[in-house]
Amino acid sequence: MSSLLSVVLLLASCQVEVADAQSAPAAPVAQAEVTPALPAKSDPKAVAFLRQLAQDQFKSEQRRLVDGFQLQVYLRDRGESPREVGFTLDYRQRDGESIGLRIDDPERGRIDKGFDGRDYWLKEAEGERQLLNGHEFAKDRESIDEALDLCQDLLLILDVAQMEMRSRSLQWLPPQGEEEAKRSVLSGELRRADGSWVPFRLEVAHQQDGLLPTMLDFGKPPNPLEEAPADSEALPFQRFELQAWKTFDGRNVPQIVDILDSALPQAMPVRSLEIHDFQCQTRWAPVKEAKKD
Repeated sequence: MSSLLSVVLLLASCQVEVADAQSAPAAPVAQAEVTPALPAKSDPKAVAFLRQLAQDQFKSEQRRLVDGFQLQVYLRDRGESPREVGFTLDYRQRDGESIGLRIDDPERGRIDKGFDGRDYWLKEAEGERQLLNGHEFAKDRESIDEALDLCQDLLLILDVAQMEMRSRSLQWLPPQGEEEAKRSVLSGELRRADGSWVPFRLEVAHQQDGLLPTMLDFGKPPNPLEEAPADSEALPFQRFELQAWKTFDGRNVPQIVDILDSALPQAMPVRSLEIHDFQCQTRWAPVKEAKKD
């Protein structure tokens, strides 16, 4: 899982030169698939629960999927070198995947950086738009690709309905606990941006006004008594804790997203995202019936 802070800091600190006009353009990022991936072994009750969860998130209309969003974000990193930074994140899937990052640097002014569906680019303050297709800009392109991957994860949080298109082997654990603290769990596998499948676990609170996601796990929680092999290619475990939900134009969105790399009870967030504004573009999308055993 990528670190959005590393992307933002690279955006703020990069020193670039105009790319060679003869440099070969970078391969475009493939557009995310929109066909539901529900195999026969998915529990129909789990699919129905997921659809109810999506409906509770956006009660004003049905069958609309977010395929683009713009966020005003404040990021706190609590790593070895704590940093705080505010930026704008603009992500689109319609007509090809694209992304734009904007940060106001105190020393260099406004900096924009992104991928437009064909080219990687950067623009500083009042300067000209520069392409990042040369070999010398490999790290810049890599950071933008990491941001694209993270946006696909955020899309699952900002629009829970996206899970149906990217999930399989869904299972549902019915509500447990006292009436005022009932929780249920939706689990299965999710398709990553690179096409691989990873386990996920979504914890949901049952409240009087509807269902509310509270925690999303990607990957398998590490065993604190075991040391992971140095050459392991397994996806690092990552937990998103979702708090302070607020309605933006009819859609319920968490204003605080804490990101942890551990499932231990005493674990502290390594990064926190504060969402101060959310705007999205949506499209109508029919929901196919889940296949039954």
